[in-house]
Parts: sequence; structure tokens; C-alpha cells
Amino acid sequence: MSDLKVSIIIPFHNVQDYIETCLRGIVNQTLKDIEIICVDDSSDDASSDIVKRFNDNRIKLINLSERKGQGYARNIGLSEAKGEYIGFVDADDWVNETMFEKLYNRAKEFNSDIAMCKTVLFDEQKQQEVYNGYYQLEKLNNFKDKSFSVFDIKNDILNINVAIWNKIYRREFLGCSKFPEGFIFEDLPFFFETFLKAQNISMVDENLYYYRINRSGSTMDGIGQKVCDRIEMLRSSYNYLKSSYIFSKIESDVLNWLVEDIFHRASLIEPKYFEEYFKKAKEFLREIGFTSTDNMRNKGVIFLDEVLFWLDKTPMEALFFVRTFRTTDKKLDKLYAELSKVYSYSWETANSQLQPVKDDVYKTNLRINDLKADFDYRNSEIENFKNYKNKEMEEFKTSLSDEVWKNINQIRTTSDEWSKYFNGEFSKIYNNFTAQAIQNEENMKMQLSVQKNEICEQQNAEHLNLENRLNRADLMLENKVKDKMEETIQFLNSQFEQEKKKIEEECDKKLNEQRVKYERKLIKIEEDYDNLYRKLEPIIKLLKFFGLNREKGNGK
Repeated sequence: MSDLKVSIIIPFHNVQDYIETCLRGIVNQTLKDIEIICVDDSSDDASSDIVKRFNDNRIKLINLSERKGQGYARNIGLSEAKGEYIGFVDADDWVNETMFEKLYNRAKEFNSDIAMCKTVLFDEQKQQEVYNGYYQLEKLNNFKDKSFSVFDIKNDILNINVAIWNKIYRREFLGCSKFPEGFIFEDLPFFFETFLKAQNISMVDENLYYYRINRSGSTMDGIGQKVCDRIEMLRSSYNYLKSSYIFSKIESDVLNWLVEDIFHRASLIEPKYFEEYFKKAKEFLREIGFTSTDNMRNKGVIFLDEVLFWLDKTPMEALFFVRTFRTTDKKLDKLYAELSKVYSYSWETANSQLQPVKDDVYKTNLRINDLKADFDYRNSEIENFKNYKNKEMEEFKTSLSDEVWKNINQIRTTSDEWSKYFNGEFSKIYNNFTAQAIQNEENMKMQLSVQKNEICEQQNAEHLNLENRLNRADLMLENKVKDKMEETIQFLNSQFEQEKKKIEEECDKKLNEQRVKYERKLIKIEEDYDNLYRKLEPIIKLLKFFGLNREKGNGK
């Protein structure tokens, strides 16, 4: 057996802002006999580089050449794991440094197949911790100091946190268990598969895992069409539950859980993906028995009539039903809140104009409910009347004359005709109200369209006005700049002329000073020449006396 106590698998994709915090909490675990398997699901940011910077030989990095999804990445990690137990951590979350030591010790103490701990939610947008009973494992408060199996918590199994990251699993216990690949919500079937077959489960009554919510770019952020994966994951989970020995005792809870989950997702899904979601939901619900009231009569389904009514509608009618007929006024507001993204320019104005339509839709649905209740009551009265008359006829059948029997048949016929009439009238009224509700929705869409056009026209007018003002401002600015440039040029020319005149005056002054200076030097030179000549004059005369003058040039 390997000396490794826990293998920790971390799949990740583009989490460069969070993975360092995540890994720091894991490499500093008080339990040292661990391996850390990081599976890069084809990130295109610096996530892998951050992993490589950790100088820890317990870290093993696996890079996938193309994106395969978390299920595939976790399965790769499972195939590489060598530890006695296996844990999972999401790369945008973080853990307490004692988490895996405490989980491992608790698992060894009770010889557990699975050990789990409590979770704290951390709201990324609000930057604050959030405590939720579902993640705090409140349903397991009676098992803080002892182990349990699924039979002990059969009535609460649907209220246990299904996530895998707050748990460790014995590797030999997992065997061939794998995550569904190519889907989101892959935690769901894995949880039920492992939890239902575990013989011994234990928990640590401490907050050791920190789950980041409302993070932009997370797997659950903007899942769009992938929400349809939920149906397939519910189908797999249902199959695991159905095959378990506790199913007969929790079947009612399971069916109600499925209905609530499907309706909840249907009320939130983007309308453009609803038809595909509705098709898959309809196939699944009919597959598990939602085909008639008689078929599900004793199953304890709370919203059975709603489900059967919903399944018989077209996708458009089903979407309208799930967001109006079934919902409260608060949920109806969500439908209008989605539209505010389109009409954000003046949504308050648009919403105030739509309020009467909204109220009318809601009151119509209430009226439909009242009519349905009245219809059920009248049907009950008719049935009672029929039963009474049938009993009366049986008692006095032999003693009644042909004429009396004829009258009784007439009464029966009248009763049947009344029943048919009432059924027809109710259907007519119900269809009228349904058509009215649909028409109200169409009117609402038309009003929204008109409002949108008005807003667009108003915006275009404002843009045009702003553009004209900008053009006028540009022209005024251009003229001002031109005038300013001419004024500047004139000022500079004036300064230049003044400076030029000043320089010319200075030059003339300097030239005069130089001329006077040179004239004085010339006069001095002439004076020096005259003085020299006077000094040389006796010598010149003596030379002439001896005949040695320049003019003869005889060289003597």
C-alpha cells in the first residue's frame, strides 16, 4: 500500500487570480503525506505558470491539450491518484490548513468510506462570509461524534450538500466510480452513487472549506444552454436512488424533489433555451411515470396537477405557465426584471406603464384558480347527485311505474346534459381566460416594443442634437483659433519689427564706434609715420650725400 494518506485533485481552467491562494492552503496542510494532482483543463491564462512556481515535489501538473470539462479532468486525476483517500478542491476556493488531517483522522477513527466537513460560503461581490444550513450540514447534527450510513439519514439524504469538495473518499471504496464527462452538475450523480453504497460515513463538525460564490468567470457563471445538462444529471441520480434499498421509503420525497428542481430551473432558464430544456424535462418526467393522475395518485406528489397540466402544453405555453400561472407575484417580478436589461435607458418609466398589465395577468391567474376550484366543487356535487339518484333508483326500481321510470331517466339525462354543459362552459371560460392571459402578454410585448422604439427615437434625437451642438462648437472653436492666430501673427510681426529696429540701431551704433576707433588708429599711424620720417630725415640726407639713395640702386 502507498504511504500517501490523501491525494488531492484540483481541476482548473483560467483561474490565475485565485489558484495561488488555493494552492498555498494545500501545500501548507498540517498533513504532510499528501500528493497534489493539478489538472489544467486547457487554460489560456497564467494559471499553469503559477502552479509551476510552487517549489513542492508533491505537486503533479497535468496539462490537457483541449478543454474537456471538469468531469473529464477529475477522472484524469482519479486515474493518477495513489493515496489511501482522495479529496477534491476547486481552484477558485480555499481550505483550512488542518482540513485534510482532520478529515483523515476522522475517517480512520470510524473506518469511514466517506468523511465530510462543514462549508462557509464567501460572496466574492460583497466580500463577506455567508452561512447556510445546507452547507453547514445541519441535518447531520445528531452524528457529530459517531458514524452513520444512508439508512440512518434516509429522510434527509436530499438535504445533504452534494458537492464533492468538502469530502474525502477511500480510494478502494470508489473502485470504478467516475464522473459523467461532457456535462455540468456532474457532482450530483457522483454524490448519490457513492453516498448510497457507503457503509460508513463520518463528519468533522468544523468549517474547513471555503466556497467562493458570485465569482465572474466561474463554471456556473453564464452556463446558458448547458443548464439542459441538469435533466440528464437528475436522470442518473434518480436511477441510483431507485436502485437503492431505501427508495420505497423516500419515493415521495424524491419525486417532489425532482419536480421542484425541474420547475425551478425552468423558471430561470433563458427563453431561447427553454424549448430544448422542456423537451428533455417532458421525456424524463413521463419516463418516471408522470403520464396520468391515476398513475401517480398514491405517490404523494404535491404539484401533480400542475406537472400534468404543464406537460400537455406547447413549449411557449409551458414557459408562460411556469412563469405566471404557477408562480407568486414575487416570481412574476423576475420575468419583468429580466426585461429591464433591454430597456435600461428608462426602465422605471416602462415598468410603471406595464404595471396594470402585470396586475391583470396575475388577477387572471387567480380567477382561473377560483374557476377550477368551483368546477371541482360542482363536479363533486353532480357526482353526489348522480350517486344519490342511482341509489334511489335501485331501491325503488321494481315498484316504479313506466311513467316514473321515464321521469327518472329524464332527470338522469338532464343531469348528464348539465354536466356536459358545465364542462363545456368551464372549458370555454378557462380557454378564454388563458387566451386573455396570452393576449395580455402579447400586449405587454407590444407595449415594450413601442416603449423601446420611443426610447430609441429619443436617444437618436438626443444623439443628433448633441452631434449638431458639437459641430457648432467645432466651428466656433475653429473661428476663435483662426482669429487668435491672426492676432498672434500681428503681435509677433510688431515685436519682430521693433526688435529688428532695435538691432539695426545697435548695429549702427557699434559700426560708428568701430569707425571712430579705426579712424583714431589711422590718425595715430599717420602721426607715427611722420615722427619716424622726421627721425630718419638726417640719415636720408647723409645717404644722399654719399650717393647711396634708392633711386640709383647701385648696391654700394
